[in-house]
Amino acid sequence: MTSWSSAKDYVNQCSDIITDRYINEILSLFKDKNEFIRFHNLDDGNLYLDTKEEEAENIQAISGHIIENFIDENNYDDYSQITSEKIDELVEKLLKPGIITQREIAGLCNLSLSRVFEISKRIKMG
Repeated sequence: MTSWSSAKDYVNQCSDIITDRYINEILSLFKDKNEFIRFHNLDDGNLYLDTKEEEAENIQAISGHIIENFIDENNYDDYSQITSEKIDELVEKLLKPGIITQREIAGLCNLSLSRVFEISKRIKMG
């Protein structure tokens, strides 16, 4: 890992630039640190800069990762195969980290904001 990469901050769970909350949210998307390291191909020689200013880009990347994992877990070829019954499950997975707004989730999933709100409300009521 290079000195310009924030990957070591995530692996060590300590950073002067990235908030602890954000580090924990990112790491919670992976089974363990080894999966995080494999996913990011940390030995590929690229520089990874994750500053607070890049948060929107990071959120998009995380959203994409959640959606890709969901597609893989359910043996779909692509997003278009997700059934209306399963879309609620995907919305729940996108809501879980708490870093994506309901409006953004509605846009990603091509749903109404009210439907995402209802799913969120159902999760909270447990």
